Amino acid sequence: MGVGASAGGLEALQELLGALSPTQNVAMVVLLHQDPRHKSQLAPLLQKNCSWKVVVIEDGQAPVAQQVHVCPPDMQVVVKNHLFHLQKLPRDKSSKIDVLFGSLASGFENHSGAIILSGAGSDGSLGIKAIKEAGGLVVVQEESSAKYPSMPHTAEATGMADFVLSPRDMARVVLAYYDVTGKMVQSEDDKNEDFSSTAGEIFKQVKRITGHDFTDYKDSTMRRRVERRMGLHLVNDYQNYLRILRDQPEESPLLFRELLIGVTSFFRDPEAFEALKTKAILPLLKRCEDGQSLRAWVPGCSTGQEAYSVAMVLWECMRELNLGLKLQVFGTDIDPEAIAKAREGIYPASITGEVSPQRLQDFFVAANGHYQVRQALRDCLVFSVQDVLRDPPFSRLDLLACRNLLIYLKPEAQQRLLALFQYTLRDDGILFLGSSESTGRQQDLFRALDTKQKIFRKRRLPPIARPDIKFPIGGLSQGLRDHFEPAQFHHYMGGSHDDKLLETVRDILLGQFAPAAVVVGSQGNIIYVMGRTGRYLELAPGPSVMNVLQQAREGIRPELQLLLRRAVHSKETQREYGLKVKADGESRQVDLTVRPLKTEFFDADLYLVVFQEAAHQPIFDADGKAGQGSNLEQLRGKLEKMAADLELARESRQATIEELESSNEELKSMNEELQSTNEELQSTNEELESSKEELQSMNEELSTVNSELREKLQALHRAQSDIANLLNSTKVATIFLSAEMTIQRFTPEAKGVVNIINSDLGRPLRDLATNLKDQDLLGDAQKVLETLQPISREVQTNEGRWYQMTIMPYRTVSNVIDGVVMTFADIDALKKTQGELEEQGAFVQKIISTLREPFLVLDDQMRVLMANQSFYDYFKAAPDQTEGSRLMDLADKTWDSKALNSLLRRVLEKEGEIENHSLEAVFPIVGGKHLALNAKLMLRNSGEKNVLLAIDPNPVACPEGE
Repeated sequence: MGVGASAGGLEALQELLGALSPTQNVAMVVLLHQDPRHKSQLAPLLQKNCSWKVVVIEDGQAPVAQQVHVCPPDMQVVVKNHLFHLQKLPRDKSSKIDVLFGSLASGFENHSGAIILSGAGSDGSLGIKAIKEAGGLVVVQEESSAKYPSMPHTAEATGMADFVLSPRDMARVVLAYYDVTGKMVQSEDDKNEDFSSTAGEIFKQVKRITGHDFTDYKDSTMRRRVERRMGLHLVNDYQNYLRILRDQPEESPLLFRELLIGVTSFFRDPEAFEALKTKAILPLLKRCEDGQSLRAWVPGCSTGQEAYSVAMVLWECMRELNLGLKLQVFGTDIDPEAIAKAREGIYPASITGEVSPQRLQDFFVAANGHYQVRQALRDCLVFSVQDVLRDPPFSRLDLLACRNLLIYLKPEAQQRLLALFQYTLRDDGILFLGSSESTGRQQDLFRALDTKQKIFRKRRLPPIARPDIKFPIGGLSQGLRDHFEPAQFHHYMGGSHDDKLLETVRDILLGQFAPAAVVVGSQGNIIYVMGRTGRYLELAPGPSVMNVLQQAREGIRPELQLLLRRAVHSKETQREYGLKVKADGESRQVDLTVRPLKTEFFDADLYLVVFQEAAHQPIFDADGKAGQGSNLEQLRGKLEKMAADLELARESRQATIEELESSNEELKSMNEELQSTNEELQSTNEELESSKEELQSMNEELSTVNSELREKLQALHRAQSDIANLLNSTKVATIFLSAEMTIQRFTPEAKGVVNIINSDLGRPLRDLATNLKDQDLLGDAQKVLETLQPISREVQTNEGRWYQMTIMPYRTVSNVIDGVVMTFADIDALKKTQGELEEQGAFVQKIISTLREPFLVLDDQMRVLMANQSFYDYFKAAPDQTEGSRLMDLADKTWDSKALNSLLRRVLEKEGEIENHSLEAVFPIVGGKHLALNAKLMLRNSGEKNVLLAIDPNPVACPEGE
């Protein structure tokens, strides 16, 4: 059990380990993000509260039950061959937990487990996917109990957690789970036998509740998934779990989701995607032209990462080749919840470990701690719920990416799907499989482009060489399904391509005097039989196998096998003369020819095997000995024949050795795929391929598109409702005009500005009367549309109400100008207030101007805000030289008096006043004057301070002297 934690994780670790009880089924390895430069005291701290032994991991050490193994802070720990191995810390220290969990999943598979505790960041979220895919247990700390909830939050968001608990409850659940699963230990054969006896009933119960059938999936895979659910229910008997399924209907959907194995990621196997791009997609697109449709299908896409990865690669290739293709990628899965997440296109921040920074910038938008697929890429994908084994497929595909789905299916289902995939692809279409998958016995249908990365290209086959296909029609009733699935369909030679093939075969046969012949594939599978071949071929005992090598009669089988192998490798005609074949109690000589049938119309590996009677047949007796002739000639003939047979045996032996070596290499890379049995190539009806099944595929696509459109319409309806409520709540009169100046939308308040009713939608603006004085709304709107410059001004209605009119261009989300928007904000109250203020200002101005004494209004910086006419007359000053200037700078600084300045500052600071302050000074032009000054502070509503300064030019008494 791997335990990962970071900031705030020590307290959670102590609580978890303090609740552990004795067991012989679990060992724990703890990895806490620590500073590698300091010596760690983690092990002694954890030992204080833990009844298990806590040890620091050493390189090569084996995990021990009922022990806690702590990773040193300056090392990375991984598990290989059930042993701990310490490695130097990688540059990216933020993924230490992911690396540990990944190694646990690889080494211990369904006996591995992971616990995510408090911490910052997202480390561990990728590792728990590996644990889950291997069938292990995943437990995450509750966010409310975590000091730093970022790591638990990200882990829970992946949907991989089996339990979300507090640290104390984790200990109880984990020990109980492994106590039950530990009692399930027995041999794989015994397990499979026990499971097989109840699997049918378990799958029947799941199908009854969910409608999905898992009988085509491998029992071993399904068993491990069922055992996981059994462990979570703390039962170790299949019959007991079957009772739980029957008694608790909610368990069937949970088992259904467990069986789906919905573990995926972006660009899984990056090298494979790079090979797909360079070896398959770029060469494919170079043959395309602008405007063409580019179609791809990703069955079993889970939450969409695989489908988006394929779409991104296709997009990049189109951009690299500067092609304008219509890209459409279909992503399907049996799980409705996974498809719903794929449609949202929202993924956690941890995808930065899977997607390159450049692709994140090109195809994603970062928001609120997650990444969302950009709309341009999202519009290229269509997601749909589909059971690939039972629902109609998509067709006319350029690329089909089915990765890590076939490995979970039985061999019969795998071959059925591969034949279906061959049908759905266009000529030269690409098939992209997972790293542990291959085409198996269907290799005649596909040509390998990259065997290591599992990239294949569809072969162009004539109808007689195409496999029999049972098209899935899961949406039909059983009666209709029986009608549309007859046991066998036969192909007849017809059509332009078949005529060419027949012409080629006919020309060859006529050149050889029409002997008996068969058309075979590269493995010897019989495609077509011509003439009477009974002398040379016979059915072998046991199950019927349509293979020319197994049906060849005694005397020609080794030579035929050798000639066919030579023809396959050299692509040249191979011949052998004078072979002795026994049939009907007599021996005859036959000339054997194997000729490749490669033509410009088909690229399938087909070969013509011709059986021709030797030109001079010797007469053999009952023992197979020649009749008359000299002993010397007979001896020479026998020696030549023996030498030829010896050479043939040597070549056959060498070829057999090479074939055995090649077969051994294939066995190493094909894993379970070579367990599939021999299936004979069956013909299929050309009309059936292009009629009803094609129509069913098109109907399925239309249904998928309609489903997408319904969702978009619902979202659009919601957006329209939001906009309508927003516009109505603003209480601002708004009118939307098209580029042709017709009414598109308006708010109810607009009726007070323009005489408009609901039925006026679509009418030209010029047909409507406005309530505005002296305004040309149509002219203003057309001007804005021409110049793209907004217009804003105050307008008044005929009733005297004021509005602030603003006319702006209407821009779509694609930054296209598509009309104008008129808004009329009600400013009538503001205008009235403004008028009152102006009236009050004029009133004050008149009062000040009627004063006979000079009068000034100063601001807090002693600048003159206002002066009355008496001031200008008395001091012979000009307004433009007075207003805005500092008092101390007036009249050549005559007013610059320290005492006066100090008094005025005191008025501003202490809200005081000046009475009869005496000032004697010589002013320019008017000469010496004796003045009495009176000042008072005035506080305005805005908080601004002003000083009112009255000047008495004829003071009676001056108590305060200068």
